[in-house]
Amino acid sequence: MKKIICIILCVLCLNVTVGCSNEESLVSEYNISVTLNSDMTASCNLTLNYVNETKEKIDFLEFMLYPNAFSKGSEIKPIYSEYVERAFENGVSYGGIEITSVKQDEKSARFEVIGGKKHFLKVELLEEVKSGKNTQISIDFLVTLPNVNHRFGYGKNTVNLTGFYPILCPLENGEYYESVYYPSGDPFYSDVANYKVNLTVPSAYVIASSMSPELVEIEGERTTYSYARNGVREVAFILSKNFNVIKKSAENAEVFYYYFNDENAENSLETAIKSLDYFSNKYVEYPYEEYVFCEADFIYGGMEYPCLTMIDKDLNGFERDYTIVHETAHQWWYGLVGVNQSENAFIDEGLTEYSTVMFFDNFSEYNKSKKQLFNAVYNAYFELRKSLLKEDDLTPKMNRNLGEFSSDLDYVSIAYYRAQLTFRDLCEFMGEKRFDKFLKNLCAKYAYKNLTLNNLLLTAEKYKKGAKNFLVSYIDGSVAVK
Repeated sequence: MKKIICIILCVLCLNVTVGCSNEESLVSEYNISVTLNSDMTASCNLTLNYVNETKEKIDFLEFMLYPNAFSKGSEIKPIYSEYVERAFENGVSYGGIEITSVKQDEKSARFEVIGGKKHFLKVELLEEVKSGKNTQISIDFLVTLPNVNHRFGYGKNTVNLTGFYPILCPLENGEYYESVYYPSGDPFYSDVANYKVNLTVPSAYVIASSMSPELVEIEGERTTYSYARNGVREVAFILSKNFNVIKKSAENAEVFYYYFNDENAENSLETAIKSLDYFSNKYVEYPYEEYVFCEADFIYGGMEYPCLTMIDKDLNGFERDYTIVHETAHQWWYGLVGVNQSENAFIDEGLTEYSTVMFFDNFSEYNKSKKQLFNAVYNAYFELRKSLLKEDDLTPKMNRNLGEFSSDLDYVSIAYYRAQLTFRDLCEFMGEKRFDKFLKNLCAKYAYKNLTLNNLLLTAEKYKKGAKNFLVSYIDGSVAVK
């Protein structure tokens, strides 16, 4: 996600005065049926063909229930207080997810919604699943969408159906990792899977999604869209009765733009195409058939999903271009190369920010050099840290859990600004050619996998002796960025 771009722009002003995946191993498959109701609830079923990819027996499964972050009883709010008024234009609204039944191989299974925050679903398996074996889990659930300009919810123009279904918690060292929906950053962490979705909605809606429909069936005033996509971390849908749609071919994919408020839509589409092609050539080829980006009722600039990007409808000019490029870069740093964003958000955000700067430096028509952009971030970073230090003695440690950030600005200063400058300095330490090879290797080696901090450090050391200690000194806050 891209936040607080205006800070960079203000400083700039001052200064200037797998679709088709190559993942062949057997993975789990989500089959989801969704019916959007007129009261902004969705009746859903998830049938998961779970494949045990570990070497151990599995006797229970745990799922994340992201919608419950928006429920009235949630102990942790998904939005900082300073953004509440803008997010809830019509007053505070609540949503959530209700699990009504769970079955394993068509037999009723015991389940429990756990955690004080009610963010997780634990399913006790009737029969354990051995390594390499599979079982089928069926979950019936009802989703309630809040009236909020956020990732999950609905606003004046769009229905943002994202993170709406139970999604498996990844296993780390034999335990399920629970991503708590803190207001800072993107508290999402998942493994690659295959997806099939049947989505039934009122026919007036146009849908921007992570995949193109394979089948469309119209019955009266409702339309059902059937989708399929392999090798992605999640799927998402943005619905609107106001969407206009334009498309154009990039080198390796069709690019679609769904918009309702963009007077320069063709320019936005060109920016998306240029950035998709640039990153395909710089890292690894974009592996899917489509890339979709769309305007949405969303307060935080932009938000990435595999093959799909949300853009705040109110962004204009360079701020919009920057967000489009940033979210497109996330198709590599998050989409292909996964990261535990709850613990190490600086990795995917920092690599995405660095990649974004390099894009603009290579396209002179945007009149933004890497020197300008890096200097703007450098100044913004130190201004933010100084303002934060007036209140708390915050160290610039980068590998923090999202719950450890004191504010949104604290998070932005570390996950975006310091992280971007860290990779800039690492590039200077390695040399640009070697650094580019290092990034290419990360993409090739960890595509469709999750990149750990330790693997990042070990890979860096292979390309330049001393790179591991160099990175550690930035990550633990013992040195200042240059």
